[in-house]
Amino acid sequence: MAASACSSAVNLHNFRLLATGNDTASAAPSSAPLTAPLSFSLTFHFQRYDGADFESFITSLGVSVDFVADVASEKTTLTLLPLTPVSGPLARPDSTTANGAFLMAASASDLSTSSSDYAAGAPVDGAAGAAPGVMYQLRVYLSDFRPLEAVQLKHLLQVSMMRVRLARLGTGDDVANSDMRDPRTEERSVAAWNVIWRVRRNPQNEQELIRTVLDPLA
Repeated sequence: MAASACSSAVNLHNFRLLATGNDTASAAPSSAPLTAPLSFSLTFHFQRYDGADFESFITSLGVSVDFVADVASEKTTLTLLPLTPVSGPLARPDSTTANGAFLMAASASDLSTSSSDYAAGAPVDGAAGAAPGVMYQLRVYLSDFRPLEAVQLKHLLQVSMMRVRLARLGTGDDVANSDMRDPRTEERSVAAWNVIWRVRRNPQNEQELIRTVLDPLA
């Protein structure tokens, strides 16, 4: 299954590959060189929340991205993005950061299946108006793929996947004063999505590997 959620409370509406660099308003092709920068968005909403303070819940979310080479064996799992806050002052999009993520309120165009009209947004600094049913967009950008150097070619050429995991990091002072990139601060997993990769040799240059990222909703 290309996409899965650990909690039935989270409903994924849209997945998009986004152009990197200065042209983040455009869609990106599904295929690119293996280690080319990768940016994508996941648009979702919470169908329900069992806690009492949904606003605090939203501002305490973090995300991690792991790469699982050769899904059939799952012998190699590498971290591309350690557990990282996606809202508040610690979640600013920064072009100097190789890998990162941030959460923002989704616009109407984020729910469209059109390949155009990708309105840029700002990270969620607070959670005023937060409520189950409100649409959010998680944007992830990855440009440092050096961990893949540890994967044997025979495993890279099998079906692999990125595991994108949304987790609650903590609340109140515990979040503000903790190392948000330390997985030990995680309280619980909220949802996870598996994004399938297929890697092949470039027919025009067999020394180059090409990745194809599949839409988990396709």
